Amino acid sequence: LKLILSLLLIGLLCGTSCEKYKEKVWTELPPETQVGANTIGCLVDGKLWATSKLPGYTLAPKMVATYTKKNEDYELYFVAEGHNGNMACRIINPKTGNNISVVTGQFDFVDNCRLFKRIDANLYIDKLDISKGIVSGHFTFDIPCEENEDNIIQITKGRFDMRMSVYK
Repeated sequence: LKLILSLLLIGLLCGTSCEKYKEKVWTELPPETQVGANTIGCLVDGKLWATSKLPGYTLAPKMVATYTKKNEDYELYFVAEGHNGNMACRIINPKTGNNISVVTGQFDFVDNCRLFKRIDANLYIDKLDISKGIVSGHFTFDIPCEENEDNIIQITKGRFDMRMSVYK
């Protein structure tokens, strides 16, 4: 009986392989939603970068958003990794509307720029729902290359809609 149950379990695991959980290959920007869809995307010097994550799925790509009490302030932090790059943002005392965010990132397809310099950039939050753990918004900014500050990368048409963990 143990052998039969073991074989059934192995068959079940093989039959439900992780093939359906592979990272989506994006051909256009993710839609602008406010439902916690776990998507982020933008144009980097006119080239598409986008990624997403299934809720509860722990393997790559990494996508994390947290809202945390830090002393007297609150901090919203999110990082998203995709097939060919990543981006991270940190906002102190986030609010719906315009926010100043510390941004950094790296995109493999950007010529002559391995890593972006950490900068303060405008990031607009369309929805910040602490009770449901949803943050969504959009962004557009220019960011200098870490290795050569004269090499300015244009980030345009950025949008995100993420589930966040709330720690108060």
